[in-house]
Amino acid sequence: MRPTVLSLTALLLAGCSGADLLPPGLDRDVLPCAEPAPLTNQPQPGLEDSFLIVYREGVDPVAVTAALEAKYGFEATYVYQYVWPGFAARLPRATLNGLRCEPEVSRVSHDAWVGPAG
Repeated sequence: MRPTVLSLTALLLAGCSGADLLPPGLDRDVLPCAEPAPLTNQPQPGLEDSFLIVYREGVDPVAVTAALEAKYGFEATYVYQYVWPGFAARLPRATLNGLRCEPEVSRVSHDAWVGPAG
């Protein structure tokens, strides 16, 4: 009986820790495609769920971001149109994995704090 109690405790803790809410049978760490866009950089403290999504050349970042927001249920914190096409957003792991498999996405990077050197 004790292992069951420990298992239930683990499930309750996972449910309270901000874990992704996924349909039964789906794993947040499984990518839904064979060749996902690469994920670069290591997460920094406080930015573990913040990402920069970079689109392929020729993609309309405003239109595609709006379509992906509707499809995955997130809200971009910023849409990049001029330096590079893409967006910044806080994303749960399951959403990130889905976005990495979208044909418009070229690469994904963990967001990072930047400031003056020294």
